Amino acid sequence: MAKFIVVVDKIPKVDADALTAYFQLQEWGFWHHIETLWIVDTHSSESAKTLWTYITTRIPSLSKATMVVVSLNEPRSYWGLANPQAWTWMEKNIGKAE
Repeated sequence: MAKFIVVVDKIPKVDADALTAYFQLQEWGFWHHIETLWIVDTHSSESAKTLWTYITTRIPSLSKATMVVVSLNEPRSYWGLANPQAWTWMEKNIGKAE
């Protein structure tokens, strides 16, 4: 079972609702009590990069959004789209992206 944190910055409610609906459609368990943060249990073995690709393929408007997907599994990994300076801390404290 793969678990992830998905964080998306400043997206319209319609996109947040679409992401929630996507997780529901997949019948994945998720925690969503902060507006643009989801903790997701995919019940399979996706990687952070694969989940980011699934999301952005099914919700194309999120492909340009600042979004980070962090794996809660071992080994830890992450993937996303953000300002290049945003990755410095992640690389130093978590390691390189997938």
